[in-house]
Amino acid sequence: MQGPDRSVGLPYDPPMLGDRIAGFVTGRRRLVAGVAVLVSVLAGWGAAGLGFDTAIRSWFLDDDPVVVSYAAFQESFGADEIVLVLVSAPAGATVFTPDGLAAIHRIAEGASAVPQAARVRSLLDVPVARWADGAIQIGPLVDSVPETAEAADPLRADALASELLRETFVTPDARSALILVELDPAQTDIDQKIALVDGIRAAVVTAAVPDRLTVTLSGLPVIDSAVGDLARRDALSIGPLSGGVIVLVGILVFGRLRTAIVPLLVVGIAVLWTLGFTRAVGWQFGILGGPLLNVILAVGVADSVHLIADVLHRMGRGEEAGPALRASLSELLLPCFFTSITTVAGFLALTTSEVGPVREFGVMAAVGAFFAFLLTFTVLPLFLGLVKPPGPAFLHRQTHGVLARGLARLASHTPRRDRVILAAFALALGVGAWGMTQVHIGANPIGFFHPGTPAREDTLVVEERAGGAGTIEIVVEAPESGLKDPSVLARMDVVQRWLATRPGVTSVRSVLDALRETHRALKRGDPAAAVLPSTRPLAAQLHLLLEGDADFAAVVQEDASRARMTVRFNLSELESLIAAIPAIEARLTEASSADLTFTATGYGMLFARLEGYLVDSQVRGMLIAFVVITVMLGLLLRSLPLALFAMIPNLGPVIVGLAIMAAAGIPLDPGTLMVGPLALGLVVDDTVHFLVRYRRLRAAGRSAEEATAEAITGTGRALVLTTVLLAASFLVLLGAGTAMAMHFGVIAA
Repeated sequence: MQGPDRSVGLPYDPPMLGDRIAGFVTGRRRLVAGVAVLVSVLAGWGAAGLGFDTAIRSWFLDDDPVVVSYAAFQESFGADEIVLVLVSAPAGATVFTPDGLAAIHRIAEGASAVPQAARVRSLLDVPVARWADGAIQIGPLVDSVPETAEAADPLRADALASELLRETFVTPDARSALILVELDPAQTDIDQKIALVDGIRAAVVTAAVPDRLTVTLSGLPVIDSAVGDLARRDALSIGPLSGGVIVLVGILVFGRLRTAIVPLLVVGIAVLWTLGFTRAVGWQFGILGGPLLNVILAVGVADSVHLIADVLHRMGRGEEAGPALRASLSELLLPCFFTSITTVAGFLALTTSEVGPVREFGVMAAVGAFFAFLLTFTVLPLFLGLVKPPGPAFLHRQTHGVLARGLARLASHTPRRDRVILAAFALALGVGAWGMTQVHIGANPIGFFHPGTPAREDTLVVEERAGGAGTIEIVVEAPESGLKDPSVLARMDVVQRWLATRPGVTSVRSVLDALRETHRALKRGDPAAAVLPSTRPLAAQLHLLLEGDADFAAVVQEDASRARMTVRFNLSELESLIAAIPAIEARLTEASSADLTFTATGYGMLFARLEGYLVDSQVRGMLIAFVVITVMLGLLLRSLPLALFAMIPNLGPVIVGLAIMAAAGIPLDPGTLMVGPLALGLVVDDTVHFLVRYRRLRAAGRSAEEATAEAITGTGRALVLTTVLLAASFLVLLGAGTAMAMHFGVIAA
């Protein structure tokens, strides 16, 4: 046998440090236990007050220019978040009946009483301009709900003739009517949105809606509310399910329930500490809360499994529990430290994302992984009394079981088998590299829900019957009362009509519609007079007639120098709209001049920006994770070229995973964009354990072939077990309430 190869020694291999830690922990059990209990109590107290924030707005950083622009718009014009309440009659029927109109009135009246509602509008109370009794009158179509069908018919004709009401409050076939409930701009956190939606639903219940009518709710507050409910459910269910999987796999691996519980106890404390940390830094649980708990439990348990498996292996050879623990700590401290910090590095790479919850997820997951490592080497020895010496069946499986035989066969490699493995890997890598380029972006909140989820299906119903629930707001600025200038109004009209033809856009509304409607009324209701004023005095007269109307004041400000143009679009067609955003922005820039400018903002622009952030975050996170982990491996192995070589097989799972996403039609969204950096930080753990054992064997005098074989058989069992445990834990997310979390779990597994 050749002599030891000192050139491959590890940079710092402290055989005594683990023994010192074991001696300290076992010798000062009360101190260690006391500190652990104190920190856990404080963390539990903090975690008890942890809140939730799953609103779409929370995905963005506060200093994001798009968010700043959107906040300025809301400060001027109020919130643009609206709940759409669709009241529909059966096909071929109409809501313009006494009982239908009475139901609309009662729902609107009940919604007005909800504290979080700023304003409620329906076809019964929206002020419109009409010629009556020899003068223009601006007010609701009716003073009271018609009591007979004969009285309701003229109301139907008037509503369909009104450009302000048609397609905004009533559908052209008169089958459906919309009630718009605006969210109070001072009450926009997730709990207040949930309260608004719950209050509207309660108003519908108490409105005694006739059986022939259906009521459907949609809008971004409804979606935010639904996501919030699902995220809370996931946070309460995913953790216990993941814990159950950990115990189940532990029983299968270790053969004893008591032994299987130990890793769960350790990682459970790590989760509690992480939740306390989250509260301490002022963060809240978001849409990624369920996956976060799952990740900490799955990732954090690996070190405990490695340590317990090694202790059991030594005890099976006849060593006492104490010496076995000290030897295992000495053996595994260095590889577990490096696997933990590479995992932490993968998580921290997510902090470069421009998506707020992803940043916070990266920090919290990194903290949880660090806590799990710390607790494994300090608190786990306190539970050693639960770990009993393995029985004969366990020892037999260690040497003669299916896994042992498979590892032995894998260790006895041949040049021919090596070539086959390399060829298959290269083929998978090539196909995967092409496939990952086909992944599509999923910034659409509709895609966050499973098919059949009420929020998803209701939104699709509202879009089909009455138009989109999403909005883009165009801020129009025309200095010196420019909105009374006919030429400015005409240029606005060109832009408004062009916007109405964009993909996914269902309607565009602005001050122009009110001016046309008022001009038609001024001409005694002549439909041909529904045009913009041709002179400035006429425009000024129309503005004067509309002054004091709350709806008009909500779209025109600063003495007709500033206005809003609201573009409604279908959320189901968001991808098409996002693709058109560059052209929209270019068109607005082209139409702008010194006396008229257009600036796009609103939720639609947030979604468009989010799509770009998803791609940038994926690329940046992967690159940073790769560089940092490679440098760490280089330090561990004292060789950067070897570290680069070792990273090749670790890129394989990431590339193939992204290709599977493309093949399965799973989008890149705020959940799945985390898979790349996270997986890179996890898969390298096996490499670290293998290479540390390999380097030690080479330094002890083994040949490369012998060291490879012994490293496979020596570390393989623990690697397989932790991999199975990780995959099983991630697959728990198949039961997640959101499609985003489910997709994350599948690809991570």
